[in-house]
Amino acid sequence: MAFEVSITALIVYSFIIGGAVVAILALPKLAKKSLHERRMNKEIHKL
Repeated sequence: MAFEVSITALIVYSFIIGGAVVAILALPKLAKKSLHERRMNKEIHKL
């Protein structure tokens, strides 16, 4: 078989794919959070 993949390689790939999915889902939330915090800091400086 040409496509005989070892279990360890499969686990590694699943971790990489899972990590990528989590990163893609988490990045927008983190970006919004940092933007919100920056806005709050600006408002505080205005006062």
